[in-house]
Amino acid sequence: MAGEVAARGEQGSGQREALRARLLDRVTEVRRRAARLRRERSPGEDAYRLESMAGATFVLAEALHDDPMTAAEAATAAAVNLSLSRADELRMRVLHNAVRHIAYDLRHPA
Repeated sequence: MAGEVAARGEQGSGQREALRARLLDRVTEVRRRAARLRRERSPGEDAYRLESMAGATFVLAEALHDDPMTAAEAATAAAVNLSLSRADELRMRVLHNAVRHIAYDLRHPA
């Protein structure tokens, strides 16, 4: 389904919501696997890799909100929490703040 939506766009109502729900289910599943790894062994590369994958998948799910500004705000807010370099984290915070200001201006015209 994700490939179809990406290749052809949303073909029917509910397709985006269904994809978002599937992505969120995947996030939950991957985070559970990462937690299980941390309990069974000391935290390591495998758990970190799974957490990173869950975080990136969550950003994608947030980008699928119906309202474009809500999607942009939610996706950039989630992306700020990814494991990024300090410079990339600052860039993401600037992007998130810009999106928030644009959203505010669109919702409250002068």
